[in-house]
Amino acid sequence: MRYLARFRLLLARRPWVYWLAIGLLLALTWAGVHGAVAAADARRAEWGTTVTVWVAVEAHAGGSPWAVEARDYPAAMVPDNAVIARPEGLAGRVVGVGEIITTADLADAAGPPATWVGLALPAANAPALHTGDPVAVFGNGAPLCDGVAGTVTADGLEVFLPPECAAAAAAHLQAGTVVVGRYR
Repeated sequence: MRYLARFRLLLARRPWVYWLAIGLLLALTWAGVHGAVAAADARRAEWGTTVTVWVAVEAHAGGSPWAVEARDYPAAMVPDNAVIARPEGLAGRVVGVGEIITTADLADAAGPPATWVGLALPAANAPALHTGDPVAVFGNGAPLCDGVAGTVTADGLEVFLPPECAAAAAAHLQAGTVVVGRYR
């Protein structure tokens, strides 16, 4: 208690000591904040060049209006087909929160190539698909090819496949051994 009384007396007789201590605390706080900001800037500079892309801020179903915001990502993290201008119109397929919008997600994106063949498959054992979703087609447990989901109904779904795969997929469809998987 004796030391506390001496300290209070020192501060009462010499107020500059109090203000010196306050100034030192402010200088230490400023130095800490400045160092943290400088470290964050240095880490961001390590990213290299950044690209501004559009990212979904809420989940979208096919045909819903876009809710997006622009964000900067390192160029190495950005897909080649990322949308760099604000997307207009409607979402072409399901897009999750935080996903970078790509040209394949746009409603006006080109469908499957004109040479691809449409194949109607039963909906049994098929995952939940939307028009334009990329799919993998398996026959007898072995991968046949990749395709694109077309019209999806409760009774079945239409899948567009490359012509070199369509015959094999049709044969497996006849045998009842064709299965469709969804990429995610």
